[in-house]
Order: sequence, then structure tokens, then C-alpha cells
Amino acid sequence: METIHHRSGEPSRSPRRHLADPRLALTLLIVGVSIVAWLLGGLAPVLGPAVLALLVGALVRGVAPLDGAIVDPAPVWGTRLLQISIVALGLSVDAGEVLRVAGTSLPVMLGTLAIGMTGITLMGRLLKVENPVRGMLTVGTSICGASAIAAMAPVLGAEASEIAYAVSVIFVFNITAVIAFPAIAHAVGFAPQTFAIWAGTAVNDTSSVMAAAFAFGAGTAAYAAVVKLSRTLMILPITVVTAVVASRGHEEDVKTRAIVAFKRALPWFIVAFVGASLLNTIGLVPTGVAHAAATAAQIGTVLALAGVGLGTHLDRFRRAGPRPLILGLAGWVLIAVTSLVLQNAAGLFTLTR
Repeated sequence: METIHHRSGEPSRSPRRHLADPRLALTLLIVGVSIVAWLLGGLAPVLGPAVLALLVGALVRGVAPLDGAIVDPAPVWGTRLLQISIVALGLSVDAGEVLRVAGTSLPVMLGTLAIGMTGITLMGRLLKVENPVRGMLTVGTSICGASAIAAMAPVLGAEASEIAYAVSVIFVFNITAVIAFPAIAHAVGFAPQTFAIWAGTAVNDTSSVMAAAFAFGAGTAAYAAVVKLSRTLMILPITVVTAVVASRGHEEDVKTRAIVAFKRALPWFIVAFVGASLLNTIGLVPTGVAHAAATAAQIGTVLALAGVGLGTHLDRFRRAGPRPLILGLAGWVLIAVTSLVLQNAAGLFTLTR
């Protein structure tokens, strides 16, 4: 007996074919990885489900024979969900607190940025890491990981292989940070604000900052997000200045190139985060909605990091080569230590015991 679809000339859609939809398969895979991460998070609370979602996702991608059509879109899916989760988190944050945290962390953020940009550039030259890889590692480590690399790569004229090369190096230390930072902080006894500023200024990608913050304690995530988003905004001036400098001697109009670079680098979710916090501050967000938004942000972050992990190509680490990895390690350690030193100098470094 023919189905209605066959009689109308349309192909039939069997359940098996529907389940083979790459988007549905990716969604189920991300949910599955997230559930495993939540279960493991109960056994390893030091890591927490967000960190474990990133690790389990990367492990699944590395060992399971997954179809590229299913998992290749995973990092884009994860990044978008993370941005939405950050906006949701803004609904539970007071705008005055956002300004206070941003203002308090500003000297540390600017100091780590200046020292990181200068130090990594010099070390890259000593290690003979050529541009544009050196430039991408510099902004990726100093500002905002893969987001900064994506914004800067066209300005530097980087090829796809070089972008993948730089992102792979950055991801090595993202993984290291999300495991090491909460463990070190708990062992030493960092206060929540100290950890939030440390993670926000010294961990590369926003996804890894959120993972580390949730692993340290759910109440730390909002503070770490504010510090990190303040740091992310530095993509704008640095990208625009680099675009203007790079356009010298070319026929392309300097102003046009600067405008294009600005639009490419503008993080829309930061504007939305601030807008959401303003809505909460003026009382337009009911208390129940604010609590639900904070919970949704945590769940969304775990799902997002599962997607980021599933999009990780572990085999790229072997191809990255020693010198960029050494530069990434040296830059990461430099910024992590600088953040703590500057916090101590500013009287912000506090312990709970």
C-alpha cells in the first residue's frame, strides 16, 4: 500500500532515514556526551561536567569512527550555543556588579594583555616561529583563543592550514587549563574573585574559561565571564590597528579595511550579555526567570563544550610541530603567572584559608 507521500509524488521518509539526518545525529551525540559528562562529574567534582564534556567529546572524536558530515559542524554549533548561554547568564547578573568586576579586573587584564602581546611576540621571534602563525598565537594566547585567531587571520593573510595549526596549539593549552586551573586553585585556596580574574585573564578561549569557572564553583562563572568578555573586547582595537598597519602601501583604502576588520571582530554576544544584565538590573527579569536562566546557562555550557570537544581534531596536535607548541606553552605560563603577580600587586589576590 502506498503512503500519502508516494501518492502525491513526494519521497517517503522512513524513521531510519530520519535518524540518519546529520543534524539530528549530531544533536543526539552532543546530548549523549553531555549526559556522560554529568554522570562523571558526580564522581569527579574537581573537574565538573563542563570540563568533562570537553574532554569526553574530544576523546569520542579521537577514537570513534564518526562520519565527518555529522561531527564537522560540532564546533560551530558549540560556539553558538555557548554564546547564547553567556547571554542567558547575563539575565541573572546585576549590571552594577558587571561594571564593578570589569573595573576591578581592568588593571590586571590590561597588564596581562600588554605583557602577553610583547612577550609572546619576542619569544616567537627567538623561536623562529614565522608569521602569520606567530601573530595568531600571540593574539590567541593574549586575548581570546580561537575567536581572536579567527578575527586576526584574514588581516594577517593566514591560510587555512596555518589557522588550523594555530587553533590546535591553542586548544592544547585550553585542555591543560580547564584541568589544571581549578585543581591548583582549590589546592592553594583561591577566593572566588581571585580565581575568576585568574581564569578570565589567563585561559585562552571563552569556552575553556566557562568550563574552568563551573568546575571551580558555579557561583564563579558570572564573574569569570565578565572578566573574559572584557578581555575579548580587546580584539576590536588590536584587529583594527593591525588591519590599518597591514594596509599601508596597498591600494585598498585604509578606512574601508579598518571598518571591515571592526565588523568582523565585534563580539555580538558581549553586547547582548550587557543588555541582558541591564534588563535584570532594572527589574524586568523576575527572580524565578533569573534563576532559571542561570541554570540554563550552566546546562547550555555543558552542551556547548561537548560540541567543541566533538569538533576537536586530536591528530592535528602531532602535526603542529615543537616550536609553536613551545611558544604556546611559554606564552600561556607567562600570562598565567603575570595575572597572579598583578593581582597580588593590586591587592586582589586573596585566599579562603
